[in-house]
Amino acid sequence: MLITFWCGYSVKSKKSPYIYISEGGGAYLTKHIYIMALTYDLQNVKNFNAIWDENDVMRFDHKDVIFETMQVGINEITEDNKAEFLLRHKLVCQCHGNNPYISEEAVDNLVGMQTNATRLTRAKFKADLKRRIANVVDSEFHRFDNPIETKDYKAAESFA
Repeated sequence: MLITFWCGYSVKSKKSPYIYISEGGGAYLTKHIYIMALTYDLQNVKNFNAIWDENDVMRFDHKDVIFETMQVGINEITEDNKAEFLLRHKLVCQCHGNNPYISEEAVDNLVGMQTNATRLTRAKFKADLKRRIANVVDSEFHRFDNPIETKDYKAAESFA
């Protein structure tokens, strides 16, 4: 089973991800949005029947694992890398101030799944995570320094 999602971002701001579901694959470039297909293959999944709900719809926690392959840089779930997948997920969530939301059970059920997400070595993942943290810090200081733009840092008004 091969499913395709179109994922992209605004070329101008490099923010605001877009997601489209499609029967086709590939990527294309428009004036403002770059879009790439996320495809996944479930043919070799260890617990194939466990990933579906009673209506034969994929459980949300399992969809989350598929999308998270892009964030953590692991494009295939194996017995050997599932613990590192969960660790990388935890680190990405902490970077953005979120709690980890992917369960060990969901990752276990998807052992054997493959996606076309970019594979990152541990060193490249660490470098990418450092870049993300720097971006979060820069973004927060920008919001703090420009309260008129964001209107959500009341504390900034008291420093003016």
